[in-house]
Amino acid sequence: MKILVVSDSHKKLNTLARMVEAERPDVMIHCGDHLRDGEELAKLFPDTPCSVVPGNCDFFTHGRPDELVTYLGRHPVLLTHGHKYQVKRTYDRLRERGLAIGVKIAFFGHTHRPYLEEGESLSLFNPGAAEDGRYGLVEIDGDRISFSHKSLDP
Repeated sequence: MKILVVSDSHKKLNTLARMVEAERPDVMIHCGDHLRDGEELAKLFPDTPCSVVPGNCDFFTHGRPDELVTYLGRHPVLLTHGHKYQVKRTYDRLRERGLAIGVKIAFFGHTHRPYLEEGESLSLFNPGAAEDGRYGLVEIDGDRISFSHKSLDP
């Protein structure tokens, strides 16, 4: 399973579409800041499941959860933007949340910087800012999970 992970697209829908066309993922994840980009991406590629969560710049998202727990294959994962966990200061709160709810991966954004922390119990993964052409790929084959940071050619 190939998963495209994006965050912080900030109305760069064309950039997101280029990422999907380049990678042809099985699943898409948008970690907020601009949630509507993720929703529009799902409409452009209706055969590819897309999960989205709002970020700190996503106003008027009443009723939308700030985080989502779902499964990728048999692995539980957390999707969040990260601002509620103060990830610009520390990853401790996000790490604590992921461990407390028993997920294998916590996907987040907000910092605009790519980040990967691989752990035996929990991995933290930030794809960087999609508005800058940065994105992440996660490939899952049974118990094997691989992470990579990528960027579009200018």
